[in-house]
Amino acid sequence: MIVNTRKAKFINIVVASIILVIIGCGETDPEGEAVPKDVFDGESRVLATNPMIAHWADAVTGTRATVESILPYSVDPHAYSPGAKDVAQITKSEYIFAIGLMYEEKWLTEILDNNPGIRLVNLGDFVSPIEFEGHEDSHGHGHSDDDEHSEGREVQYDPHFWFDPQRVSVAVGKIADVMSEIDPDGAYYYRKNAEAYKVVLDKLNETIVGKIAEIPQPKRKIISEHESLGYLGERYGIDIVGAVVPKLSTETGSTPKDMVRVIELIRKNDISVLFLENETDDKVAERVAEETGIKVINGLRVEALEDGQSYVDFMKHNVDLIVSNLWD
Repeated sequence: MIVNTRKAKFINIVVASIILVIIGCGETDPEGEAVPKDVFDGESRVLATNPMIAHWADAVTGTRATVESILPYSVDPHAYSPGAKDVAQITKSEYIFAIGLMYEEKWLTEILDNNPGIRLVNLGDFVSPIEFEGHEDSHGHGHSDDDEHSEGREVQYDPHFWFDPQRVSVAVGKIADVMSEIDPDGAYYYRKNAEAYKVVLDKLNETIVGKIAEIPQPKRKIISEHESLGYLGERYGIDIVGAVVPKLSTETGSTPKDMVRVIELIRKNDISVLFLENETDDKVAERVAEETGIKVINGLRVEALEDGQSYVDFMKHNVDLIVSNLWD
């Protein structure tokens, strides 16, 4: 299922057309270049691998391009497998914006291998990704740094960079650069939209800083369901103690060894809250809570936007959930 994110763009087009009739074609940017009209005659169509990226791209492209998401809203990408219609839509595309960092690799690589004409833009390559302290092999199995077999393994990077709005700002800038290559006449338009959205991201960052400041320092410790909050911890000074599933993906689930390990971490670090994700249903996490008496909080959204939800709302929801429960 391909999800179209251009909600209310018809109205925007009508409004833009009226404005153009009123002001004519004489507007210029500060460098004296003519500002292009909002609607691109040969309207570009680009794909994003998930609704979050589509939301960023939509903020940049405005009414000059159609942006569609391959994944539907509220779908866990770790459990996603494209259907025949999805594959057909992907193969018709020239550009795809993706997270990269091996996030979509399992379902996207084969399609791209068979369609070398598609340009894939992995946004994670441009955001200074952080290294994952463990490692997953080709079967998704995690290896900690102290694993005797971990020496010489390829470095793996955490793909969940959307938990840092400042890194998202870098990704938005890259989207504007690529769209300017696709549609050079719209370069000024894309740059302006990107800069406007970066202001929104700056305000979001300031809001999160203020929220996290409400949490007493000793309580800024988190146990989550899987390793997904590293960027949040790095940016805002939260100690991500560990996860029930010590891997970057929940696809393979947790093991009895993982359960013993996380119970030890909870007791050692005096953790009082375990955050479970909307996208997964891990019974092991519930058993850990029963064993330790830790409070279980459901509703953390990690991988996907809800239908109609913006990225900013997604982040505010998660931060509010974390702050309100760590404060107690």
